[in-house]
Amino acid sequence: MRYLYLVTLLGFFAFLSSLRQLWEMLNKNNPDLTVEAFIGLYVAKPIGGAFLYMLLPIIVLVFKGRSFDRYFICALVTGPILLYFAFIGTNSG
Repeated sequence: MRYLYLVTLLGFFAFLSSLRQLWEMLNKNNPDLTVEAFIGLYVAKPIGGAFLYMLLPIIVLVFKGRSFDRYFICALVTGPILLYFAFIGTNSG
């Protein structure tokens, strides 16, 4: 479990450093880019997608008979479907 936390922290720091590099690149090409637009497009959408990806597996773990196998199967089955609907919803309006 300790290694999972380390990998998660490493992924979080990699995400933040890639966001910094993306901000520098986009701001150089488009100086009129606002921070709110950048956060909405490149921070909120991935974090919201990750939350939707984990929502139903979290619900599965709440009930009796929970196991890591059920969690993994639920994440693989429901996660991409929820992420698809999340991106359809953000692009339709």
